[in-house]
Amino acid sequence: MAEANDSGMYLCRSAVLATRLWRDISEAHAKGADISDDLIEKLAKRYGCHYAPSYALKPIQTMGGDELLLTDGVQKGWANQRLYDLYVSVGSP
Repeated sequence: MAEANDSGMYLCRSAVLATRLWRDISEAHAKGADISDDLIEKLAKRYGCHYAPSYALKPIQTMGGDELLLTDGVQKGWANQRLYDLYVSVGSP
């Protein structure tokens, strides 16, 4: 699980799963749920998405304009553009 001082994000094995993860997070938010690390971890596990601790994830491919294939040179996976925007906004140390 992500810790408060970690930089990283959940990556999925396909663009479709990344879309579903973002959809579930968005729906939970719309219903008034607290979007905590625990909730995101639970939703990510539903789709087999793994937490990738890294300060260096960069997009190398897009799918449909909203899904990004990300890598830091060691690990690789798909994430929604909005989740990537949040990851980038947190910044690196």
